[in-house]
Amino acid sequence: MIGVRSPLRHFALVAALALVPLFALWWLSVDALTSALRPPTAWVAAQLLPITTIAASPGKGWLVRTSIKVISADGTPEFGRSASFIMADYYWRRLTLAWPLLIALMVAPPRPRHLVLRVGVAIAALCLLFTVSASAVAFCEVVALANHTAVPECAIDFSSYVVDAPAYGPLALFAARFGFYGALVFLPLAAPAILWLALNPRARNLFLGFGRSPAAEPPQARDQRARHRPRRQRPRSKMQRRS
Repeated sequence: MIGVRSPLRHFALVAALALVPLFALWWLSVDALTSALRPPTAWVAAQLLPITTIAASPGKGWLVRTSIKVISADGTPEFGRSASFIMADYYWRRLTLAWPLLIALMVAPPRPRHLVLRVGVAIAALCLLFTVSASAVAFCEVVALANHTAVPECAIDFSSYVVDAPAYGPLALFAARFGFYGALVFLPLAAPAILWLALNPRARNLFLGFGRSPAAEPPQARDQRARHRPRRQRPRSKMQRRS
């Protein structure tokens, strides 16, 4: 039952209050955060996709340059150049929505032991998740570029040129659309809860009912349980039995 002093009510109240300054801080620092994550994102995307560089395009987003060559008609400026596309700032900002949500969950009671260390591990996981999610968004654009077709999720219009690249099959097209939706819609909301439960055994014990450990219990509960534990009687020795 959710009462005035219930743990669930206390958790919801603290998390909601923490979200206000955290979202304000996120809004003020999101551009700097995404700029810092752009180099590792470019490296991960280059390992997974035909992408060479990701550069900043002020006022537009990120300029993603691929290793796919343009094969437009001879004489056009685009012929022989590497195909590129713009990814709007909206994508990168949405990918970082998990950051304030996760920190609000971590600071709300019940807090785990070694909170600062666990928050650092969570931030490292979110950095890795950002690079993989950004690669998933870029893959949708690459598929639309190689197939010269419109993908409603990420590329509404046809590209203005034809590229020298094999077309992706239906399975890759489905994976591109699924990855685009998962990266922008599912993961920003689900990843904070998953990481929070994975890094907070006390929260698992309170909300899911498993993961109980002595370290996860409050000290008062451990002391009370120890006082009510029956003591074991030692077996009597031979001298005591004879007497």
